[in-house]
Amino acid sequence: FNSIDADASTNNHSVGAVDDLASSLSEALTAYREFCLQHLLISPDKNCCDDENDKIVENRRSKLKFKCRLVASRGPSGAKCPQYHIDHVPVRWIQTFVGPGVELIDGKNGVRWEAFRDSEREQDEDNPDSDAISWTPQERNKMLVDSKQANAYHALQGEGILMLGEQWNEYATRQSPFLTPTVHKSPEVSNLQPRVLLTQDVVFD
Repeated sequence: FNSIDADASTNNHSVGAVDDLASSLSEALTAYREFCLQHLLISPDKNCCDDENDKIVENRRSKLKFKCRLVASRGPSGAKCPQYHIDHVPVRWIQTFVGPGVELIDGKNGVRWEAFRDSEREQDEDNPDSDAISWTPQERNKMLVDSKQANAYHALQGEGILMLGEQWNEYATRQSPFLTPTVHKSPEVSNLQPRVLLTQDVVFD
């Protein structure tokens, strides 16, 4: 009977974990959608009449789509982006349900923006003869971010993070402030460390 009880307890725990994940996932999907509806260029125009506004909002919302990925991994393979970078999207939601969260850098201090832009251009050009491209992510990170001045934040397990991308200021409403994109990278992940990661992006047709 003890073994049967233990198995039942394990099964109940697994079911509970799945239910918790499903609930957290549903909350994340709703929160991201509501943020985008409020802060991106799909809100009413105050210079238009109500009828025109209804048509504008309806048209914009009909074109708004969302893309999400839920990825489970184990070990260093769960750190897909070990180099500091910015995302080429308006805004991204990232949340680690299991394992270490994303590492963010406050753009006001420590980010060497000129070197950062140069690095982005080098990678876009895809020049195989460039010395910079042969650098390791760790070497490039030292070039891009001054660790002595930078204010780094490591997201907690289960914490949902909204990260502004390179296209934020292009798609944000007029009421939203002009902001710099979020510099970030994947955390260091130890051998056999499990990680379950959710990312969400908004897509405009």
